[in-house]
Amino acid sequence: MHAYSQDLRDRVLGALERGESPSAIAKRYEVSRLWVYQVRQRWEKEGKRQSLPVEVIGARGLRTRKR
Repeated sequence: MHAYSQDLRDRVLGALERGESPSAIAKRYEVSRLWVYQVRQRWEKEGKRQSLPVEVIGARGLRTRKR
């Protein structure tokens, strides 16, 4: 699994700000409607446009934050 680009997040948030529906946005950008809702929720609650840090399990099974 990979994080979507910042450009895509910005486009989705711009479309939401223009009043477009999450369903229409998801279809246009070929992402899930749930992801559109999650991006919007993160923006509304935390004011953050960027993705969450990704946890990577290393060779020894330790969880580290990828930056």
